[in-house]
Amino acid sequence: MDNYCALIVEGNLEHRARLRVAMRASLLFPTVHVANSLEEAERHLSEEPIDIVFIAIREDGDVVNRFIKRLKQELAGRDAAYVLLLEGRRNSVEIARTLLDGADALLLEPYSVESLHAISRLAEKIKKERSRARMQLPLRLLVREIAAQLGQVARLEKSGASGLVSRSVLQEMCSVLGELDQEALSLYFEVIMEVFPELPANHSSVHVGTYRGVSQCVQNNYSLRAIKAVREALVA
Repeated sequence: MDNYCALIVEGNLEHRARLRVAMRASLLFPTVHVANSLEEAERHLSEEPIDIVFIAIREDGDVVNRFIKRLKQELAGRDAAYVLLLEGRRNSVEIARTLLDGADALLLEPYSVESLHAISRLAEKIKKERSRARMQLPLRLLVREIAAQLGQVARLEKSGASGLVSRSVLQEMCSVLGELDQEALSLYFEVIMEVFPELPANHSSVHVGTYRGVSQCVQNNYSLRAIKAVREALVA
């Protein structure tokens, strides 16, 4: 990503102007929105994807940190990087506390092109990490259900029963792999290496503990749910 959409939450026009000068010089921010309050900032976040939110602490820092933590849990703001704008006179203890409380990074005046480049790299890293974290759980479920369906097909065909339905579900689950981008596919193989050694030789659905003697229909339903979970994570 070479260009970023930014949001500056800063009511002081002079401070805001200095940051925008550095942004223009960095050539990284073709789109910059401004907000005078956290409430206005939240409206911007709900209207379009924002990559980096710069927030000046002019009021209670705890309010700002609660705002950041909440937005990280919501669809509109979960992939954004949150950067606190601090004046140089803030002491190091306060800086460390505010960073640990929720913000992803700090930016102190005077603003520089170099610091904005560092912030942009951090923002890209954060977005990838949060996307991977959301994808990991559905992929773990998918891997376990693929293994369960393989076992289901083997048991059915060994007993002389028809495994056509389970084979069809298995093919559907495997077709999801073609929908994964390179990042998600790489994560899928990592998950395989983590999950397969944990599986017992007679592995069946992860829900076997709840349903003793899982029927083919129940097994297939769980597998279809795994497919749905992965597809939902892909578009999240």
